[in-house]
Amino acid sequence: MSGSVSGLNGSALWIVSKPDAGGGKYYLTQSGPVASADGPWNFTDIEVGDSSDSGEKIIYTALSADSSCSELLAALPPDPNANGLQTFALVPDGCTPLAATVPVSVA
Repeated sequence: MSGSVSGLNGSALWIVSKPDAGGGKYYLTQSGPVASADGPWNFTDIEVGDSSDSGEKIIYTALSADSSCSELLAALPPDPNANGLQTFALVPDGCTPLAATVPVSVA
């Protein structure tokens, strides 16, 4: 997945996923932001695409994160109920979902 971001103004861009099978949790797609300055970004979600994902719907959301939210996201502990992935239930203070969300259905 790739794109371009503008207007970060000192914030960082994080991409999170929210799979239908994830119990309503958001999942970090990587351990850090995909961009910390305006311009192009890209990432690969290595947790998606095997046969266990067939037929699942996953929504990706871009978050603009100030320094306090970025620190909180980076420090999330592994979730033992999510195969050790980093998860959270609610978008933290200091993070703003951007208009773009991308629903993906895995075939």
